[in-house]
Amino acid sequence: MIISFILLLAGIILKYVPPKQINAFYGYRTGMSMKNADTWKFANANALTWLIRIHAFLFMVSIFWYSRPMDIKKLNHTL
Repeated sequence: MIISFILLLAGIILKYVPPKQINAFYGYRTGMSMKNADTWKFANANALTWLIRIHAFLFMVSIFWYSRPMDIKKLNHTL
């Protein structure tokens, strides 16, 4: 749950503060995305959109999963 939230937050931050130039530090770095500035901007925008979508979904699933009531009888049986 925490990892999904951290990656969702990182995706949102990178969406509003994207890497301006091709660099080796952060961003969607592949051989094809680093060929020129246009492919760099397109690849990073597309990757961040998917990063946000996937981790928003995973965060919602984890909230649902951990908010379910636990069955005490099953819990005591496993101890």
